[in-house]
Amino acid sequence: MELPENKQWITLAYRPNNELILEGEAYSNFAKSLRSPHTMKTYVSMLRAFMKYKNFTTTSQLLEGEPKLIQSTIIGYILHLKEEKILSPQSLGISTATLKHFYDMNDVILNWKKIKQFHWN
Repeated sequence: MELPENKQWITLAYRPNNELILEGEAYSNFAKSLRSPHTMKTYVSMLRAFMKYKNFTTTSQLLEGEPKLIQSTIIGYILHLKEEKILSPQSLGISTATLKHFYDMNDVILNWKKIKQFHWN
């Protein structure tokens, strides 16, 4: 598959032998709004980890469900990272920032003040 040279955000979407599909409108809204290649690489990695946690194969699945359900899922994920994976506060912050960016870029309104409370407590 040939990809446009000037579309770095697309190249991260196509990985051989990977079950996750990072493409479509939801992914495009997320990826095109990231300017730094370093941030792009980090955020895509964090988004993939969240998708694996939820057993999702497409980014559009991340948008399914009511905002309260999505919010509850994110809180559960943060607690999982904090208590089971024992991530540092910095890594938790990056994971939270990644999800906030994804949902903000896809017009999903969540209570981030509440979500972030689980990150810090």
